[in-house]
Amino acid sequence: MFEPMFRLYENKDSEVRRHFNQALASLNENKQAVALLNLNMVLSLNPNHFLARVFRGRIYIKEGQYRLAFEDYLEANKISQY
Repeated sequence: MFEPMFRLYENKDSEVRRHFNQALASLNENKQAVALLNLNMVLSLNPNHFLARVFRGRIYIKEGQYRLAFEDYLEANKISQY
């Protein structure tokens, strides 16, 4: 329920929206590296992008990079308690 609201709010900027949508498309195609690059770009443009942190954390877990995933999830929790 909250994810669509976050998506609308966080992707107001067209550049952020473009990179976030590319990241989601890459994730759907199992292109983790491309998705990670796009999520990094989103976070460079908007460090408080909740969903970018969550999705990047998921990629880190799949790669076994648990410390980095933990850091992203911790930051996401600071941004929003949901």
